[in-house]
Amino acid sequence: MTVSITKSSTTEKDLFKDAIFEEPYCNKRHKKDIIAVLIIMASIVFSFFMSVFVTYLIHTEKQKIQKVITPTALQNMAVSIGKRTLSLEIDNDTNVLIASPNTLALDSTIDAVNNSLDHVLSYAHDVSPYARLTKLIVYNPPPETGRIFVMADVHGDLVFRGENSIGVIRRARELGALCVRGNHDDKVIRLKTYEYQHGLQAMVPEDQLMPEGNVGDPLKFGNKHFAISKNMTSEEYDYIVSCPLILEIPSMNAIVVHGGIDPAVTNLIDNDPWSVMNMRDMNERNQPTKKKLVRKDDNKRSSNIQHWSIAYESHIVHSTEEKRVVYYGHDASRGVTIGNYTIGLDSGCSYGRQLSIFEMKSKILTQVECSTKQGNTHGHDGSDDS
Repeated sequence: MTVSITKSSTTEKDLFKDAIFEEPYCNKRHKKDIIAVLIIMASIVFSFFMSVFVTYLIHTEKQKIQKVITPTALQNMAVSIGKRTLSLEIDNDTNVLIASPNTLALDSTIDAVNNSLDHVLSYAHDVSPYARLTKLIVYNPPPETGRIFVMADVHGDLVFRGENSIGVIRRARELGALCVRGNHDDKVIRLKTYEYQHGLQAMVPEDQLMPEGNVGDPLKFGNKHFAISKNMTSEEYDYIVSCPLILEIPSMNAIVVHGGIDPAVTNLIDNDPWSVMNMRDMNERNQPTKKKLVRKDDNKRSSNIQHWSIAYESHIVHSTEEKRVVYYGHDASRGVTIGNYTIGLDSGCSYGRQLSIFEMKSKILTQVECSTKQGNTHGHDGSDDS
């Protein structure tokens, strides 16, 4: 069988019209009926697509207002909870957190995690694309490890608080010392990373801000930290970049940070990085701030305004979480402050006071006098830091 196609002056439209509307197939009444059917069919198709569109809009809005737990967040939550009382795993197909049959606290635990994440998101800052930040490193010292010292004036802010920042980095690297990132370290890293990626010629004019997003401490190319970053070698840069935001030592039930952690945050790595490096007090909204809202001897606690360490001590006492001790620096104006679960060790050596060292196992504090007030030898960087 073959089919031949020939050209004709009759168009396809005309053929369709003849087939539907002309005798003997159809009279005028039939025409009206068919038109009505076509209108109904068009209405049905329109309604279907409108319902799909509305469903899409509703789904999109839900995504905006609901907290969506990503697979990564689930993995982090599984790790942090799994070390305590829950046996959890993630279904890779559905990204659903699955608890063992004897787990009774799953719903409340997920609620707690969601609540803490929502709390952080209300004040969190962008992380600079040039930060190269590691949020958490877990350190498990070998059994034969001897003493473990924390030196708050040095373990965070290796730079910008003395006359030889590069020398401090070099010596810490030679010793293989563990470290955490301080707010000044972070600035030096961001400037050096930008230089590596774009070159010195791109870091002008000096009063222009680096394109970093909504960071907590925007940097200009002419920031005082640039005097340090431009003189770092790649080895020194790699070392300071390796300093995590948080260092956890499970065998000592210890957490080491530069500034502090938010007591309301369930999972360590969900803390806002900028706040961990900069916080001092909790404001009236119970959020961490770098501002000094209270003094060490201030006993007026009629509101939420208090030092973050006091808020943490109160939280941990009434919590079922592990009783981990947080070692921190940054707040030199308070000096050494030893609580049950927080140990502040920045005693202002660069301001001519003391250098403090705390041995974790024996809990012995050693201090030496710093005879020369060095302070910030690079000048003020315009960010109200200490």
